[in-house]
Amino acid sequence: MAEQKVTDTLMAEHRAIERMLQVVEGTAMRLQRGEDVPSRLFVDVATFLGTFVDRCHFAKEEKLLTLHLERRGLKSEGTLPVMLNEHKEAGPLAQQMRELGEAYAAGTLQDRQKLAGVTHTYAHLLRQHITREDKALHTIASNLLTPVDQQKLFEACDRIEREAMGEGEYERFLAMVDQLAGVAAP
Repeated sequence: MAEQKVTDTLMAEHRAIERMLQVVEGTAMRLQRGEDVPSRLFVDVATFLGTFVDRCHFAKEEKLLTLHLERRGLKSEGTLPVMLNEHKEAGPLAQQMRELGEAYAAGTLQDRQKLAGVTHTYAHLLRQHITREDKALHTIASNLLTPVDQQKLFEACDRIEREAMGEGEYERFLAMVDQLAGVAAP
């Protein structure tokens, strides 16, 4: 059996998150041009971001990967605190996107540009964050973690997924990316 790595799981999640960012950024650009967009799209994306990204993906990084890396000797300085701070910055932006998206869906949003701006700010933050993790943290993890560490952490991901979202929700959120990409297509 091939070695299962937590870093592979987290990188695959990064690709799904990037696809969702493409969906919401494209939709925000359409909104800025004055086009109507699917009314609940921003709410659905914010649900994905708040649940899949914040409660599940970030939890895997914070509760599993970074703690284990620190036990393996990674210092809690430099890049690591920056990445963890970005997790904290992302949550309120996703919440603001949800609130503005709900107003858009209800037909009461006064400023479409504000929703688009929050969306672009969130997407920019997360793109930089993902790049930093892909290039730095996951490279460090690949060098510090043993195959046994990787396997243990990979298995612990299932527990985080169930605790953060519930049974079967991980797959539903991954399918949501494809569904919203289809809905958001111009």
